[in-house]
Parts: sequence; C-alpha cells; structure tokens
Amino acid sequence: MSNQSCYLFLGPETGEKDNVIADLIKKLEQKHGGKPEVYKYYGFETKSTDVIQLLQNKLLFADHKVVIISNLERMGKTDLKDLAEYCRNPGSCSTLILCSDETSSPDIQIERAINPANKKIFWELLEHQKKGFILNYCKKTGRSIDEDAVLLIMDVVENNTREVQAICERLDFFFPGDREIQYVDIENFLYHGKEENIYTLFTVLVGREFGHAVEICHKILLSQGEDHLRIINGLLWQFRTLLNLQILAKDGCGYDDAFGRLKIKSKRRQKAFIEGQRNYSTDAIFKIIRLIAQYDVNFRTFSQATHLILLELFIYKLVKTV
Repeated sequence: MSNQSCYLFLGPETGEKDNVIADLIKKLEQKHGGKPEVYKYYGFETKSTDVIQLLQNKLLFADHKVVIISNLERMGKTDLKDLAEYCRNPGSCSTLILCSDETSSPDIQIERAINPANKKIFWELLEHQKKGFILNYCKKTGRSIDEDAVLLIMDVVENNTREVQAICERLDFFFPGDREIQYVDIENFLYHGKEENIYTLFTVLVGREFGHAVEICHKILLSQGEDHLRIINGLLWQFRTLLNLQILAKDGCGYDDAFGRLKIKSKRRQKAFIEGQRNYSTDAIFKIIRLIAQYDVNFRTFSQATHLILLELFIYKLVKTV
C-alpha cells in the first residue's frame, strides 16, 4: 500500500489546517461513495498501539476510516517510532492525519516515511493576510468597513483564519449591510455590547474579579455556543500578549513604544493591559500560561459533564495566581 494515505500537517494556523482536513475528508467520501468514519485523538493521551490497531482493523459500517492525531509533539518517542513504521506500510482502508502546532516534525522518521506531497506547514497569518481576509469577507457579504475598524479587529484576534472568520461572521450577524462599519461600532461590539466575549472576559480577569468572570463565562457558553477549550485558548492569546508587555516594560520600554511593537492600538485594550501588567507579575503570567496548558489537557481528558466546574475552578486559580 502506498504511503499516500498518511499526512503530516504542521504549524500554528489551525483554521486553514482544519479547512484542508475537511476538504480531504470530502474527497474521501466522494472516492469511496460514503462518509468515512472519523476518529480524533490527542498526542498527550494516545498510545500508538491503540491507534495502529484501529487503523488496521476492518470496518463493518463504512468503506474507509480517517484517524486524526493532534498535538503529535506530545507523544512519546516509542509511540512516534511505531507511527513512523506504520506510515511506511499503511493499511488499505484507512487515512492517517498527523497534526502538530510546531513547525517541524517531532520525529524525523515520520517525516521521511510520509510522501512529500502529503506534508504541509500552516504558518500563522501575516498582518497583511489578516487584513486581506477581513476586507475580502466584508466585500463578499456586501459590507463596507473603515480602516480603523479593520485595525481594531486585527488588534484583538489571533493570527489564524478560524478566529478571524469567527469574528467576521459575528459582524455579519450584528451589523446591517446598508452602512459602513466604523471603529466605534467594533469597539462597542467588543466591549459595550450585550454579548460577552473573550475580550470582555479578559478585562475582568486582569482586575481579578472572580464572580464577574464566572458570570461572563456562563454567558459566553450560553449565547455563542463556544466550548470551554475555545475560551481558555482565547485567553492564552491575551496572556501571552500581556507577558510580552511585561518583558518589554522590564527592558525599559515605555507604554507607547510597547503598544506599538505589540500592535495594540485600541485605547480600551491598552487600558486593560496596563491594569494586567500592574496586577500580575511576570512570574504570575508564566504560571497562568502553564495553568492554561494544564486545563487544556483536563478538558480533553475528563468527561464533558465536568467541564463547567473545571472552567470555574480554572478561573478561580487564575485570579488567585501570584
């Protein structure tokens, strides 16, 4: 069997990566005349023996299966070695997709075993690409948006297509198409609207307001259909930026210069980061980033029934971090 059925997708741009995987699954559906069974695993909780057994087993109710392993870099050396061996001689009724947020393969043998045409690095969106995505989306939906409004969106959204598209779709819902979307519209949408979001949650967390933060989390989960993982990963982006601000401040960089380097243009967002910089030390922010990584694992490991209490416990530990 050709190793055409194994793929290696690297890099932090999760949005485009997800789109390519979705397209691949559609092509397999067309090829095999029915939807393949799709199985998703995470490197930190997966043993190669379980995955390989699944890949090699014959199917009862479908002609093909797709196995996706995310966080490949978190797998052990022995597991990676086993996967590399499988990739050299994969099963005939399965497709294996290996994913990592890193830009290099965690195992050279896996990289060598997979056909070069099936390997791709998904880089973060560059600033001009993010801007182009927003402008093209607005044009496609018949909306106009001014430059400052675009810059504010770029300021608060992560550099991947999934997050940029998500906020664009919300703009599509909230703003009519008969007038230009302006800076004040985006600021009100993000910070003053009836809907809570990651940005309003962050402004409360930097003030260490536990009760208010939990209330906002509940509203986000109810109103937007967001999952708990998306909330903590959205906060990861904010606290990484706060860490960079702390580091620049320790190096003697003034706020104006630091905000320019970090591309934080919104006055309201600048105010939130200044408060965060005063309330959380560099060590505390490092602890929070590690806390987010720990709870990322917890949410993927424990049953969905426990996720709300896990989220509340996470928020409590975050605001108490010193």
